[in-house]
Amino acid sequence: MFSKTRFLIVDLCLLLVRGVFKGLVDSDSLDCFLDSKFMISNKLRTREIDPLPLTLIDGTVNCYVNQVVSLLIQLPCRSLCMIECYVTTLDSSYELVLDYN
Repeated sequence: MFSKTRFLIVDLCLLLVRGVFKGLVDSDSLDCFLDSKFMISNKLRTREIDPLPLTLIDGTVNCYVNQVVSLLIQLPCRSLCMIECYVTTLDSSYELVLDYN
């Protein structure tokens, strides 16, 4: 029997932020997302974009995103990756959602 779970929670490091934080690797996500409270509390620099609808898995739109942040993260395997994340409100269990790529 196969599990229907399509995500993995990992500990990540940001080079601009002290400490380790929780990230969610979601194989169903098409983009990366960063929690707006985390962005504000860590004074991360964003750039404005034209509003984009945030479409949920059921096809509904619950909000629009209008900010993007570029992050250099260190994965548990010690690799560094530059990613771009849309800024939105996330579940309090994690600060970052990574798409499967």
